[in-house]
Amino acid sequence: MADNERSCWQCRYQNYTDSTFLGTCTWFKENEKGDNKEIPPDVVDKGCKHWELREAKKKA
Repeated sequence: MADNERSCWQCRYQNYTDSTFLGTCTWFKENEKGDNKEIPPDVVDKGCKHWELREAKKKA
C-alpha cells in the first residue's frame, strides 16, 4: 500500500464532521489517551502510527 493510501483521509479514526477542515483524530479518546486532537496539515496526507483503514460505507 502506498504511503498516500495511509493518509488520514482513509483512516477510521478521522472524524471530518467536526468544525475543523482537516477533521479530528478520535484515536486518543477511543483509547483513553486524552481528548480528540485536530489533525495538523503536515500529517493529514501522510497518516500516523495509529492509522487503520476506514471501512467502506454500505450502500442503501
